[in-house]
Parts: sequence; C-alpha cells; structure tokens
Amino acid sequence: PQDPVINDHLGDAYWRVGRANEARFQWSRALSLKPDKDLIPTIEAKLARGLEAGLEVDKKKKEKKSN
Repeated sequence: PQDPVINDHLGDAYWRVGRANEARFQWSRALSLKPDKDLIPTIEAKLARGLEAGLEVDKKKKEKKSN
C-alpha cells in the first residue's frame, strides 16, 4: 500500500501474530511515506520498542488532549 496509515496498521497486525520483522518493515515504510506529524512519534516508538510502546504513546496523546 502507498498509504502510511494502512502500512502502520498492517505493521500492527503483523506484530500481533508474531511477525516482528514484517511489522518493522511496514512501520518503516509508513514513515517513508510521510505520515501526518502526529503519527510519527507513535510509529517511531513501535520501531524502537514494539507495538505496546506505540500504544502507550497514543494513550499519552489522548490524555494530553483531554486535559
């Protein structure tokens, strides 16, 4: 796919089924497709530490917005 959001979610799906290499490839691809600025920290966290790290970044962003 040529959409950073789709590649990001595809990476998430790969991670959940234990295919870490494919997940990291898709997350890297998502970054190369120039995603929205608010998505970049989440994808970078996933690349560095896995899906759970990206979910934690998303959670913190939501908490910030609600305050």
